[in-house]
Amino acid sequence: MALLSVQIPDSLKLWVQKKVERGDYSTPSELVRSILREKKAEEEDLLDQLEQMLLEGFESGSPKRLTKDNLEEWKASMRKKLDATNTNRS
Repeated sequence: MALLSVQIPDSLKLWVQKKVERGDYSTPSELVRSILREKKAEEEDLLDQLEQMLLEGFESGSPKRLTKDNLEEWKASMRKKLDATNTNRS
């Protein structure tokens, strides 16, 4: 396992210490690894979502002329899909 040294503000150090003292994590390193794994998984999920959206776009048929109105409709549609995806994860 690699060693990585980082500087954090005192307020974050106190937060980490409290989490360890409370028993949420056995060591500060365990907490940091856990947070990094979560962020990595979130990033991978977002990339998967983007790939799925791109595939849907390619499979949706002939291209359409982009106008301000249909751009706003598309944005609203994508927000709905992302909200639904995020709600299903909770």
